[in-house]
Amino acid sequence: MEIIKWVITIYMMMGFVTLRFYLVDFRDSKMDISKFTVCLIALFLFPLFWFLRKLIAANFKL
Repeated sequence: MEIIKWVITIYMMMGFVTLRFYLVDFRDSKMDISKFTVCLIALFLFPLFWFLRKLIAANFKL
């Protein structure tokens, strides 16, 4: 349950950062698709990799 709570927290923080990048680019009307794509990829992959790292660490402790 603790891991799920941390993953959700990190996911929300990454989502906020992504939204800020998106709004700044949109406001300056120089929307950079590549930066937005990288932020989205990080948004989806970072919690997954973090969860896998915790899972692997738990398995190696066993």
